[in-house]
Amino acid sequence: MLHPTRQLLGVLLAGTLLVPIHGATSEDLDQSPTVESFSGAIAFTPPNRGAPARRIGGGSRGDKTQLLMSALVPPQTGLTSQTQPILYWFISQAVNTPLDLAITVPNEENPVLEIRLPSPSRPGIQGIDLAKLGIKLKPDVEYQWSVSLVNDDTHRSADTFVAGSVVRTTDGNGGTVDCRQHGRIQQATAYAAQGLWYDALQCLNQLVDQKNTPEHRLQRGTLLAQGDLKAIAQWLETHP
Repeated sequence: MLHPTRQLLGVLLAGTLLVPIHGATSEDLDQSPTVESFSGAIAFTPPNRGAPARRIGGGSRGDKTQLLMSALVPPQTGLTSQTQPILYWFISQAVNTPLDLAITVPNEENPVLEIRLPSPSRPGIQGIDLAKLGIKLKPDVEYQWSVSLVNDDTHRSADTFVAGSVVRTTDGNGGTVDCRQHGRIQQATAYAAQGLWYDALQCLNQLVDQKNTPEHRLQRGTLLAQGDLKAIAQWLETHP
């Protein structure tokens, strides 16, 4: 049975996890754009500015021996209108280390899901599609999710992990976000204004994957910067 670090999710702290891995390449961060570069039209409205932090991991500059890894979520709980959103996380280097995904609900003994993930074949944004995993979110329930680098399968306390949380709102019908038709960047702007972080990021990732234009990358970088993920936005801008 998998033994991820889910027991630590009850002590969610905002912070940075920089994993020392030989050969990691983050030197481009020193020449990356400033935060002020990300000033596009998109404007994320956090649903509750006074809520406690729910993200473990975050953006920070690293040297050439450090790996940047983060859950792509705002510091507080991120919202979605979807029953089966995509959970996004970031890693600055492809690794061969085993990865575990855990999805839990606070105060419930049994996890919603525990599964081993394939190691990322490329650096950058990674997506976990809940539809492919058969997981459906219930409205108004806070789910905590984590991705763990299993450094030693016999000593799981040595895991390095990032984590975030997600709540499905009661607005809408829980349908899937698809912004690829007609390049609907206005839809991403609307999601962000409503505080629907997961939907806005999914929309922008679809547009970047489809067209990879400077405008779409700028809007995604702006959203990430507004979610206190400035280092991730800068890394992506230097690795288009």
